[in-house]
Amino acid sequence: MSGFLLVEKERMPLKKENMPLIQIEPYRPPGLLPAVVFIIFTSLL
Repeated sequence: MSGFLLVEKERMPLKKENMPLIQIEPYRPPGLLPAVVFIIFTSLL
């Protein structure tokens, strides 16, 4: 999981610093679907 975050940070450092949780926050209220998708995606790597 930390390795994936490191890769994302290296790929787009400016985006990560400018909006750290903007992409994650809006998806929290609807449910756990994004979290499940993220876990499945990381376990596939």
